Amino acid sequence: MTGVFKSYICAMSLTKPRLVLAVLLFITAAVHSQNLEALKLDAEAGDPKAQVNLGNAYYYGDGIPQNLGESARWYGKAAEQGNAEGQFNLEYAYYAYLQGKGVAQDDGEAAFWFIAAAEKNQPEAQYYLGVLLEAGRGINKNLSYATRLFSYAAELGHSYAQYELGRSFMNGRGISMDPFAAYVWFAIAYDTASRNNDVELMKMADSSRALVALELSYSQVIEARLKAMEFSPEKQP
Repeated sequence: MTGVFKSYICAMSLTKPRLVLAVLLFITAAVHSQNLEALKLDAEAGDPKAQVNLGNAYYYGDGIPQNLGESARWYGKAAEQGNAEGQFNLEYAYYAYLQGKGVAQDDGEAAFWFIAAAEKNQPEAQYYLGVLLEAGRGINKNLSYATRLFSYAAELGHSYAQYELGRSFMNGRGISMDPFAAYVWFAIAYDTASRNNDVELMKMADSSRALVALELSYSQVIEARLKAMEFSPEKQP
C-alpha cells in the first residue's frame, strides 16, 4: 500500500472539514508524483530544461529525497548540451552550494562552467568567474580580466559586481586608479542594493563611497552622484 493511498484511507475516519483537506492533500501528492515521474522521463530522454528542473528537485528535496550529487549530475547533463541555466547552476553548485557535498569541491571545474555561462552573458557567472580570477582559484590569476568581467556584470545590473568594480577603480586593481569612477560605481551598487533590500551591501557600498569621497572635491562628488543616478542596466541579449 503506497504512502499516499494510506493517507487517503486514514482520511475516511476524519471529520468532514479535515476529510476535505486530507483528500485535497492526497490529490496534490498524487499529481505531484505523476509530474515528477514525467519530469524524470523527459530528463532521461535528453530534454535540458527537464534536466535542470530535475536537478532543482533533487537540490531542494522537492517531492523527492534531497540528493546534492544527483542535482549536480542533472545540471551537468543540461550544461553539456549548452543550456545556460544548467551551466550556471552546476558551476554555482561547485563554487558555493555543494562545497564538497555530493560532488568533490573543484575550483578548476567551477571555473570551466563559469566560463561557459559567462560567455552566454550570465552576469552571475561573470561575477563569480571574476572572483576566481582575482584570487587565482582554479584558474590563473588575472586582475585585468577579472575587472573586465566585473564591468560586464555591473553593466547588466549585478550589485556585487558593481561594488567590486568600484573597488577595482579605488585600488587600481587590474585597471588605472580612478576615485571618481570608484565613487560612481559604489553609488550605483548602493542604489541597486537598496532596491534589492540588501542591507549588508548597502553598508559596504556606503562606507567605500565615503572613503573615496575624501579624494574628490565637493563638485566632483555631486557630479559622480548625478552620473550614478543616470545609470540604467543593460538588457541581456
